[in-house]
This record gives sequence, C-alpha cells and structure tokens, in this order.
Amino acid sequence: MEPQLWIKCLKLLQGGINGALDIDAGSFNVGPVTPIVPTHPNRMALHWTIGSALFSALGAGLLGLAHTWPAVNKWTHGTLITPMHGHMAFFGAYVMIVLGMITYALPGLTGRGEDSRETSANFWSFWLQISGMFGMLREVHCGGQRVVAGP
Repeated sequence: MEPQLWIKCLKLLQGGINGALDIDAGSFNVGPVTPIVPTHPNRMALHWTIGSALFSALGAGLLGLAHTWPAVNKWTHGTLITPMHGHMAFFGAYVMIVLGMITYALPGLTGRGEDSRETSANFWSFWLQISGMFGMLREVHCGGQRVVAGP
C-alpha cells in the first residue's frame, strides 16, 4: 500500500484519540454532589445541579465521544444526530446549571421564606422540562437514524 494512505489513516486515528482524551467537565460534577443530597436545604436547586451533571455527561461526554471517532463522524456529521448531541450538551452544561443557580438564589434575593423553595410547581416545572427535552431528543435521534440508514 502507498505510504500516503497509511499517513492519512494514522492522522485520522490520532485525531480520534486526541478528541476522546478531552476531559469533560460534566463528568467531574457527579461525584462531589452525591454525598450532600440528603442534607441540602434546597432540594430543587440540587435537582437542577445533578441533572446538569448527568445531561452534560451524556450529551457532551458520551455522545461527544461517539462523534469524535472519524469512522463514526463520517456517517453522522451533518445529520440530525449532531444537533441532538449539541442540544443535550448545551441544555446540560448551561441551561440546567443556570436554572439551578436561579432556583437557589431567587428566594433569598426576593426575601421569601424557606418554604417557598420546594413548591409543587417547582418540581412540576423540573420534570416537565426534563421530559420535554427527552421527547425532543428522542425525535431528533430517530430522524438522525433515518437519515443515516437511508430510505
């Protein structure tokens, strides 16, 4: 075989390995948060924080790792699987952590009591947001699989 082909294969493999070795910040968030779950006074903010760690680990970590490899990226780049990865990573890394900070800080900033932190509306909004996001991701994933598989 020609040396240029081997060099190209090694460069693709090196790019995949370098991308796979990127450290995802979301994977470090799960460990330190877990021991304080039962004693934290604001469980709603903790829901958003743990959800952020999980969504970041799945969206940026697992799906990002899957798209890093050139053999996979060749087939999935430009399909609906790429926006699914992006939306899940963005929702976990930014949206959920900001909602956690708002949920934590807003009762204190507005002068409300501790009992206003854990209302049923807060928990309903959390679970409806999560289920809506999973529904959207499921549909985009199915559309992406259909594009990759062909008609």
